[in-house]
Amino acid sequence: MDAVREKFGDETLRVIQEKGIDTYGLYRWHLERTLMLIESLRIAFGSEVMDIIPAFSHGIDENIIEKDDKHVLIKSTGCLVGKIAYDINRDELIYALHYNMDEDFVHGFNSKLGCDVIQTLMGGNDCCIHKIYVKV
Repeated sequence: MDAVREKFGDETLRVIQEKGIDTYGLYRWHLERTLMLIESLRIAFGSEVMDIIPAFSHGIDENIIEKDDKHVLIKSTGCLVGKIAYDINRDELIYALHYNMDEDFVHGFNSKLGCDVIQTLMGGNDCCIHKIYVKV
């Protein structure tokens, strides 16, 4: 949003405000729903749910396809955003909107970690692969 505003000026704010959408609002919406789901699971099954909800691999060891002390490669086949982007042939824009947050998510989880997107469902692959690594 900031880059668009820089390029096109303050008029972009009016367009966005008319729709009631901003970056903060979109990200907050996503996080609130994620937290709501986790909280619902915790209420239904107890606090041990928190111990088995992993941040990256969805709790499925088979999703970890390579790991050592410096990195891990994680595959995901359940990314609906990626599948939809591929199906509607909008992968370029949706990649910029969706995967741009991956590095920030990993950094927010631990500032000593980095994230590279190796391949995606929206790119026509059979799975997404992320490399989570320790920054040098």
